[in-house]
Amino acid sequence: MNTIGNRRLIHFSRSSRGVAVVEFAIILPILVTFLVGMVEFGHVWFLQHALTNASREGARVGVVYRKDNNGNDSWGYQQTEDGLPLVKYTVKNFLNAPDGKGTFFEYHDVDVAFRVIDVPPPGINSGDNLEVRVTARKNVTLLLDALIKWFNPSFQGITVEAITTMRLE
Repeated sequence: MNTIGNRRLIHFSRSSRGVAVVEFAIILPILVTFLVGMVEFGHVWFLQHALTNASREGARVGVVYRKDNNGNDSWGYQQTEDGLPLVKYTVKNFLNAPDGKGTFFEYHDVDVAFRVIDVPPPGINSGDNLEVRVTARKNVTLLLDALIKWFNPSFQGITVEAITTMRLE
């Protein structure tokens, strides 16, 4: 009886060898898609935090009333350094690419916009709000891009935005 049970076990293991390979071949693309999706989600999360911190730094510089390079009093958002308004320069410098080039800007289309909001008609005063908006577009990896474009052909990447509002000092 013991030998019959062993024969059945050997017969069962021989007949199920190919099943594991087929199951693995079916599950592998799903697992790889989930893995790549988790990596992309982590990268978008990193991008969101980087843009949030960059917009905060730009707003901090922009709300301060100080002397510009010519000795004139002005708000920080009005001053320019290297041809860029100080807010844009600070945001790009925070993102480790003051000239607009570098690793961060090679992979992301970054746009920095700022404006003074809540301005009374006579002009800009202390206490008005300065809004710094930083947006970036992130392209996804080739695998996810093909999968997403299969469902949505007009997909052009993920747009991430960070907005910081501070009062002018």
